[in-house]
Amino acid sequence: FSEKKSTPIDINKADTSEWKSLKGIGSYYAKKIVGFREKLGGFYKVEQVAETYGLPDSTFQSIRSFLLISTD
Repeated sequence: FSEKKSTPIDINKADTSEWKSLKGIGSYYAKKIVGFREKLGGFYKVEQVAETYGLPDSTFQSIRSFLLISTD
């Protein structure tokens, strides 16, 4: 059993395993977020992660400080 240690991730580059490293994100939400990102063609701001269907706002708020966005 490994304790989840939240380290910052790039929301446009992270795969499902990186998403799952965040507290509160399991396989289900990791797949939803990555799928939503693919539909959008990439996120342009961190707040868009909160728009992932079914993702509780409380979960988004708890991971928000670990979400980074690349500008390249």
